[in-house]
Amino acid sequence: MNDAPGSSPRGRDRRRTSVARAALLITALTVQAAANDRVHVQYPEKSGEVILVGEIADFVGDRLTIRLRTSGPETVSASQILHIDTYYNPAHRAGLALLDKGDVPAARAALVTALKDEHRKWVDREILAALIRCDLRTENLLAAGETFASLLDADPESRHWSTAPLVWTPVPVGVPLQSRARQWMNDPRPGMQLVAASILLLDPVYGDIARRSMEELARTPQPPVAALARAQLWRTRLGGQAIPEKELQSWRTEIEYLPAWLRAGPQYLLGRGYLSRNLPRDAVTEWLWLGTSYKDLETLSVRALTEAVEALREVASESEAEAVAAMLRREFPWAAGSVPQGNGGSQAP
Repeated sequence: MNDAPGSSPRGRDRRRTSVARAALLITALTVQAAANDRVHVQYPEKSGEVILVGEIADFVGDRLTIRLRTSGPETVSASQILHIDTYYNPAHRAGLALLDKGDVPAARAALVTALKDEHRKWVDREILAALIRCDLRTENLLAAGETFASLLDADPESRHWSTAPLVWTPVPVGVPLQSRARQWMNDPRPGMQLVAASILLLDPVYGDIARRSMEELARTPQPPVAALARAQLWRTRLGGQAIPEKELQSWRTEIEYLPAWLRAGPQYLLGRGYLSRNLPRDAVTEWLWLGTSYKDLETLSVRALTEAVEALREVASESEAEAVAAMLRREFPWAAGSVPQGNGGSQAP
């Protein structure tokens, strides 16, 4: 939730995201001050919240290092962090606000400016992740892939894996994207190999090569890559045939082992699997997770909820369909125009 800029005596502007998200809970302050970062931590051995005050030195992988005012540096696991108070420059705050409103071109321009004005490496990566969100909104996988490559360069164990530009739904792959994906197939970084194989997985020419690459990545010791590669291979099973119930149960087990911020894509495919068995209500149950708990991939969440609305209307459940449509408008107001209209032909503002 955002307070209006200048609404408090100090003009403090806030931006918060779900604790399950890669961005954690970050409060963006409009006033910059030396050593003014505050990291709110819940240690397992303590009952109350602890606030670490100082300057965040870096946030790499799942480890945050803060130089405390009263002592030396301290490292905290991301799983222990409740939220962070830090400074975002004006262009950064403007870019996020514009993205929330759905003005993607203006948001992207502001975030590019923010990246030039920002000097903290860990905040640079926050901006890069926001730029990927912009490109995914416009289905520009080429730009999203290039930015994700920059993220991996800066932090090979990136905690922004939830923004990885992987393909979970059918998308057009033009010649420029196909050509770049073929180059990424030979990239030394497993993360970029995963992006490439995802883009080319169902390609009529390069699909077999991409599938073999994906199968190799599924055996890599790098957990995010291996888990996502295994889920990506499910796409090859959704070619029109009904997926056996036992296989869907194995998919569900895989998802349960994933951290929440990586579940959106696999959860969507599980819903498609149930739909292949002509079980629309089971599919809707899976897709609703993308509107409530697993919202990191915004465009996929919108797609899942839209398909849920359509599935419920197919089984003549208009009241349930409208409830899901209301959720879509509430959680993703910038996508309100994509909400399917009901039998009444009207759409809530």
